[in-house]
Amino acid sequence: MSLPLRSVFVAVAAVLALVGSSTVTAQLSAPTSRAAVGARMPALSPDGKRLAFVYRGDIWIADSSGGRAAPLTRNVEMEGYPMFSPDGSWVAFASLRGGNWDMYAVPAAGGEVKRLTWNSGDDIAYGWSPDGKNLIFSGRRDANDGMMFTLDVNTLRLRKLAQDYRSMAYPSYSPDGKTVVMGYRGLFHWSRPRYNGSGAHQIALLDPATGKRTELTNDGKQHLWPKFLPDGKTIATVTYGDPTPNAWKLDQKPEKFVDSPERTPNLWFFDLNGHGRQVTRFTGGAVRWPAVAAKSGDIAFEYGSDLYLLKAGQKEPAKLTLIASDDEAQSTFRHEVLTGGAAEAEPSPDGKTFAFGVRGEIWTVPVERAKGVAGRSQDQAKRITNWVGSDFDFLFSPDSKKLFYRSDRDYVTRLYEVDLATQTAKSLWTRSEDVGQLRLSPDGKEIAFWTSGTPSPSPRCRAAPTCGSCPARAANPGTSPASTPDTAMWPGRPTASTCSSPATATARASTCFR
Repeated sequence: MSLPLRSVFVAVAAVLALVGSSTVTAQLSAPTSRAAVGARMPALSPDGKRLAFVYRGDIWIADSSGGRAAPLTRNVEMEGYPMFSPDGSWVAFASLRGGNWDMYAVPAAGGEVKRLTWNSGDDIAYGWSPDGKNLIFSGRRDANDGMMFTLDVNTLRLRKLAQDYRSMAYPSYSPDGKTVVMGYRGLFHWSRPRYNGSGAHQIALLDPATGKRTELTNDGKQHLWPKFLPDGKTIATVTYGDPTPNAWKLDQKPEKFVDSPERTPNLWFFDLNGHGRQVTRFTGGAVRWPAVAAKSGDIAFEYGSDLYLLKAGQKEPAKLTLIASDDEAQSTFRHEVLTGGAAEAEPSPDGKTFAFGVRGEIWTVPVERAKGVAGRSQDQAKRITNWVGSDFDFLFSPDSKKLFYRSDRDYVTRLYEVDLATQTAKSLWTRSEDVGQLRLSPDGKEIAFWTSGTPSPSPRCRAAPTCGSCPARAANPGTSPASTPDTAMWPGRPTASTCSSPATATARASTCFR
């Protein structure tokens, strides 16, 4: 009996629906986004709606409220110091792509990068003129004195504004373009924001027409990255209220240091008479690289590993969450053929695997390989550990399924175990002493090793079962693991039944040295 045509269509649609649903379940899992950690050097557009910043050595742009960012530059060399032009259409920045810091500009919408300077010294701009025609920066040209210049971004002609044997750093214009604010007389880098003394950066004003300098502060405190607010009467800078004590007088009893917001370099506002007030109240690390939106007055800055935004008129800054996802510019893998350089080697007890150490990592190759084409891939060594430091001094477990080794992870040389099948590693020694000279017992059930450092400054020889993660006992100091008789080094060593018993393992863990 034939089915109606409508029934056939319904059946086909049902089959397609099933196929479609199975296809959906077979797709990759939903992608995840991670917030960028370590974004630096923020810059705000004049209206405060866009944010440029440095991440992984490139310039990125995003909404000032956070969210997904897009790269403006993609170069293998370091780039930084972004600044929006007054009309918001360009982002000036500095780059090492020419061998040293030179100035460049890129459209804020993305596009071709324009190079602006070709000097053999470092040229880093910190401000645009209000009309957008010039960039202002400090540097040196044919003299040892510090100089301040403006660069015409169209003709690339330089104009010298000032020359002084004292430093002139972080120059930027007032909103009307008639005054330049700068850090003056500073001898110490911004990485010493708590410095107090005669070499600290002070806030000074420069009249570009006459070259006259006027100091607003002279208090021995660092005043970093001064910027005018849109009112032209207030200057934002990073400084502190109370100096941080760093030395005590001979007749003065040292006191316990207690940090505070007043001692921490925070964001401050100064008027044109040099009177300041504290704006942010972080404690600990310093606020860095404040950037002011030329029209809205919003301020973005670094603190810790994050960027913050302080909206004009608000008292508390908001931490920004930025998603800066991108593919790697260069491959992180490469194929190399090494004919030497192995530091150590160890055959497995079953004779099937050969482990060796090269460049601080542990690798393995099979002893016997298939003949012909099938065995070609087995000529390539398998990387077992992947650590930026050193993994070394390795031993096979009696069943050839694991490797015990030493590693300088966590700032201490510790004992680790790695499963060769899953390449999963775990620490067998979590104390603060360094582990040294691994030795396997004759029956393969325990590992002996030296420990040294705090809390046991004198070297001690310890033994741990290969079936667990607890160092069980210590031998007398001065006894070498390599020469100690079996009965002295491993008395009462665990049996196979002891290692496989969870209750016994718990009892052994309770006897660990503490």
